Amino acid sequence: MAEEKAQTVDLQKIYQAKITKAVRDPRYKTERLSATSGAVIKKNIVCGDAAVCAFSYDAAENRLQARWDGEGCVICLAAAETGCAEMDGKTPAQVQKILYDAFTFFPPEDAAPAMMAPFSGVKAVPERLQCVKLFWSAAREAFEPYQESN
Repeated sequence: MAEEKAQTVDLQKIYQAKITKAVRDPRYKTERLSATSGAVIKKNIVCGDAAVCAFSYDAAENRLQARWDGEGCVICLAAAETGCAEMDGKTPAQVQKILYDAFTFFPPEDAAPAMMAPFSGVKAVPERLQCVKLFWSAAREAFEPYQESN
């Protein structure tokens, strides 16, 4: 009984209000984004989640627009929404740093950037970590044409 209650508490950490709100009211989702030039699609063949990420560049402002599309569990979709919210309107150098910081969230690193805080409960359930990582993998690949060399 105590073990069952512990699992419920862990699931409550995973599905924090910030995660469910991101999916209920997405601002950065664009339908049929996969048809966009430069869009990157990543799929999880185990569960069927799919995440699409694309950037467009405004050279005059030196800013990127980040958009996503996809289908899957709440965690996968929330990762896409919160990721785009973090990257949208940023310079390529800023996005490069955001992507680097996002990947410190995944093992073996323990320190997580603030933008990943809503997903902290996911670390306790390794299978769900892939749900978060799917979008970030698509974003990193979609960003490659805009990457600045150091």
